[in-house]
Amino acid sequence: MGLFKKASRKRVFLKIGLMGASGSGKTRSALELAKGLANGGQIAVIDTENGSSSLYSHVTEFDVADIEPPFAPEKYIQAIKQAEEQGYAVIIIDSFSHAWKYLLDKKEKLDARGGKQNSYANWGPVKTEADELKNAILQSRIHVIACMRAKTDYSQEGGKVQKVGLAAIQEPDVEYEFTVVFQIDQAHNAQQTKDRTGLFGERIFKITPDTGKTFLNWLQSADDEEVYVPPTQREPEPVRSGVQDQPRPKADKDLIAIRKSWGFEPEHWVEFSDACKADGFDPVAMLKKANAGDIKDMATALEWVSYGCPDLPTAEPKPTQDEKDADAIDPMELLK
Repeated sequence: MGLFKKASRKRVFLKIGLMGASGSGKTRSALELAKGLANGGQIAVIDTENGSSSLYSHVTEFDVADIEPPFAPEKYIQAIKQAEEQGYAVIIIDSFSHAWKYLLDKKEKLDARGGKQNSYANWGPVKTEADELKNAILQSRIHVIACMRAKTDYSQEGGKVQKVGLAAIQEPDVEYEFTVVFQIDQAHNAQQTKDRTGLFGERIFKITPDTGKTFLNWLQSADDEEVYVPPTQREPEPVRSGVQDQPRPKADKDLIAIRKSWGFEPEHWVEFSDACKADGFDPVAMLKKANAGDIKDMATALEWVSYGCPDLPTAEPKPTQDEKDADAIDPMELLK
């Protein structure tokens, strides 16, 4: 068997970063996003912010693990593994920045010891721990939402001073490890700064459960129903006693077939989905209805939605080859 094979977009477990200054609403945004993304499944929260996530228990139901200092990466890794084993649909890490602050403090202590160890060499053990946590997140078979504090600056507009979030307080370039990263401002508006899904473009919006559902629809439209498994996890592992297998969300085969047939891009699906929701329609159901009514492209489907999704004539089924052959027979031949 060759090393290479045809590429196809598989189902994945999303790794989403939320970045913003204090007060930007990262915790609530994460819970709103998780509510839609979990799709009825359970949500877990790693809370290093003095129980701040529990202040939003009215937003959605979730279980919380309150982590106390020191915020060593191994505490995060243990919690992520437990959430995965116990079948949670989504885990929120609030705050991912505390682990990096712990590692920077550790580096300072190593530097203070002096001796033969120099400052550059002291990054070795720090980088190892950072990579272990990063790999635990990236290779986990669970959706992860990581909240990251942003370095703060201030700007003045119209005589009003506003707090502005800059780069995340985390390992440099860590945002490139995520599927999507959203920057959230002090008005709680989000904009993607890195997006592998192509769903959000330059839009500025508030994160709601519908944002999570947009991700779900994107996952369901994957070319391949198979869930992507990282290479390091492709050998089967024994299931611990009393722990059920991780539930896998089902791909919508009809939606996949329509996307392949119509050839539309993710941003077209977002436009169609938003148009349907604005009129109170379920976008997946409407897409299937449009396809059954012999609409075969997204432009026509969008025009149809703009008219309120009126009833469509059902496409006539194509005749089978046997039916074609029967129609070709001269009826008089049957009387001979």
